[in-house]
Amino acid sequence: MSSSTSMTMAPMKSSSQGKSFGGRRVVTWLVLALLSGPVSAQALELHYKAYMGAAEAGQIRVAVAVSGGEYSIQGEAVSLGLMEMLKAMRVQFAASGRMVAGGPMPERYRYHQRDNRKERLITVANGEVRYAKNGEQRPNESMKAGIDLVSALWAAPACENLVDVHTGRTQYRFSLVQGTGDQCRFAVASDDENFDVAIQYGMRGGLRVPVSIHSTGIFAGEIRLIE
Repeated sequence: MSSSTSMTMAPMKSSSQGKSFGGRRVVTWLVLALLSGPVSAQALELHYKAYMGAAEAGQIRVAVAVSGGEYSIQGEAVSLGLMEMLKAMRVQFAASGRMVAGGPMPERYRYHQRDNRKERLITVANGEVRYAKNGEQRPNESMKAGIDLVSALWAAPACENLVDVHTGRTQYRFSLVQGTGDQCRFAVASDDENFDVAIQYGMRGGLRVPVSIHSTGIFAGEIRLIE
């Protein structure tokens, strides 16, 4: 999932249009918010393709490393097809922190998006959110509740660990509708939208990672792990 792909989460909209827009937004965010930087030799490297409806919308490479009670997730994403023609998005993103009994405890999150109209940089650390748009620094904000979306997707050990999730500036609430170990279905809500997200997990390199992430609605979107 628009970067606004904010795999964070209030009056809730009940119309199918609201659900479609929300699903499209988060799937696009995931498509275009997945991470860049040097990759550790010990990291598990994952390659995803993203789709909006039947059309290919992006490709994502993610590296996940867990060692000594600490984790780091980084990678890169680029838009493809019609999305590339409309936006030409490039996103760099990283999340890191500690693994505790209840799941990931993020310490730092970074999201850097560039497209043909704007540039956004979001950094979350030390309880604060720093945000710059087109090079202009905005006032700092308090950190949102819960964990960042990337830590939630790639470091949470169970469906139940996804509750309060954020993308730096947007807060989401994940309500578990159905969870059977490796298959989780959520009703997701923010201040202005609601939609459904289904995540299928699998084991890769000893780590539990998303195999597919699917959002419902007219503009359905999906991210699939490429074997």
